[in-house]
Amino acid sequence: MFLTTMFAALSISLQPVGLVISNVNDSKNIINSINRSDKVNLNDIKLDIISFNVNKLLNSDGTFDKQYLLQCLLEELYEVKATDEIKNNLTELVDDWTFEPNNWKNSTLPNKLPIKGQTMDINLAIKPANASINFKGILKLKYKLFNELELIDIGDKIKKTDLGEFVDTDNNLIKNRVIELNSKTLTNYKDSIYVENSDYEKATIKSTLLSGFVIVKFQSNLNKFGWQLQSSRLEVEAYNSTQQKTEEKSYTMDVKLGKEKFLSTFRNAYIDWSGFTYNSYDGDRWHNNDNESGNENYVIYQKKTIPLTSYSYQIEVMNRLYSNTNWTKAYGYLTLNWISDHELQIGYKINVQAYATAWNSRWARSAAQMFLGDLSF
Repeated sequence: MFLTTMFAALSISLQPVGLVISNVNDSKNIINSINRSDKVNLNDIKLDIISFNVNKLLNSDGTFDKQYLLQCLLEELYEVKATDEIKNNLTELVDDWTFEPNNWKNSTLPNKLPIKGQTMDINLAIKPANASINFKGILKLKYKLFNELELIDIGDKIKKTDLGEFVDTDNNLIKNRVIELNSKTLTNYKDSIYVENSDYEKATIKSTLLSGFVIVKFQSNLNKFGWQLQSSRLEVEAYNSTQQKTEEKSYTMDVKLGKEKFLSTFRNAYIDWSGFTYNSYDGDRWHNNDNESGNENYVIYQKKTIPLTSYSYQIEVMNRLYSNTNWTKAYGYLTLNWISDHELQIGYKINVQAYATAWNSRWARSAAQMFLGDLSF
């Protein structure tokens, strides 16, 4: 009998402190419910100052709903930096306050809020009003209220960022295409859109009324198909003298985004060309990439690669030389010439020369002509 009483007393003393176990199923030993006897002590929770923007809470006349302010301030507790245990306790508190606000009491809220550009420090205390809930003590909170216009992110308004192809890329075309493709969402922001930075493949779009930025992408087609540039038949003749002539002609490109951005996107230009030369000793010849010194038969246009550089230069693509007592020369070049940061010239240069001595009766004649076609990048 004494041993039975002792074991019973020992059994009771070993039950966990802080928990009261009830409703035990004798047949399966399953605990159906646990009632917590230890409450969360709000006095032990210490938090940093919480910043909160009151801009959207203020009516046009400066009034505001205090209950809504309290709700917003408490909901900020969902986002505080704290240990998992504290965050779980705060989440439980806010959830309980949301559904059972009568379980709680709070200190007085301010009668006014800061105007734009100003801040206000407030203290908020909240404590249980119902002894049955799982909290005790007082939660003391410090807030820094500020009033700033919260801009909408530009990414919420510009969803279509593939602008397709531009034939002549510039910032106005880019901006207008962005507005056109996103016209429904940019109705109230069209005048605020601007291009901050761009090249021939992408651009950064910003707004004076929206926050952030958006990168849009596109293709730049600067090709000039169907374009032609043809020289005259440049000719000299000489007797007892040396004669020469030079002719240059080019197409001027408007490099609207500047040399640096142009060269960062495009590495080469490609141009179709062919040429013709004549001298009074060998007759006519035709030229292309495969026939730099000339072919007796007509040859067709061929595409020549012109490396794009930051400096001006010329590439010799044809030559015709005859040398004896008299001599003739004919040269053809493709030219690349930067005349400004925004102007690039691509074209041709031909040069013909002839010399004839007075000791014979023959004239020396030399001629050249060049034909340029499609230009692409």
